[in-house]
Amino acid sequence: FAGLPVRDAERVVVLWGTDAAGSFDHLPIGPSALPEAAAALRGVATQVAAIDYNGAWPWTFRGADGAPLRLRGTLASGRFFETLGVRPVLGRALGPSDDVVGAPRVLVLSHAAWRARFGGRPDVIRRALVNVQHGAPYTVVGVMPPGLDLPRGVEFWTATSPTAAVNGSLENSPWAVDVVARLRPGASPEGARQALTTFYATLAARGKVPYA
Repeated sequence: FAGLPVRDAERVVVLWGTDAAGSFDHLPIGPSALPEAAAALRGVATQVAAIDYNGAWPWTFRGADGAPLRLRGTLASGRFFETLGVRPVLGRALGPSDDVVGAPRVLVLSHAAWRARFGGRPDVIRRALVNVQHGAPYTVVGVMPPGLDLPRGVEFWTATSPTAAVNGSLENSPWAVDVVARLRPGASPEGARQALTTFYATLAARGKVPYA
């Protein structure tokens, strides 16, 4: 997180768990497992969030004029920006109430995308962009500060649950996320990763896998 506008960046980590066999060391989790993962990390982290395992990838929208607009976007949990300690320069950030199955779909723009794609206009807030793939509208609610490039190349973030849900539930979602944590004073990234791997083992003992 060095060089990013993140509060106390040395305490923020992206955690990768390991499967029970030790054969896969970047194992993501399904969105439905995030609350349990957060509870398992409570001893080493003050805040826990998640970001799309696939990074930033192209989405196609249709604006008010009907013209296609391609933006590289990613899914983020409702506490992502809170965990990073980053405040928007315009509008608001994503929050927990956005990250609920069935909630209105909203997105937050990167500063670079706001300037390059929307001319830095303040009236971008509340603008609706319709996703071409599934016809759902996404409303712009905020703009992040310059330099927040996480994941690399991102132009917008949208809350996970409204997009990732399948038939009104996250249980069978095909999406996967990485855990983002703000470490407690004295906690190490290695200790946090071990706590996540232990959580994965707990799921396996119950006949579940993290990414499912």
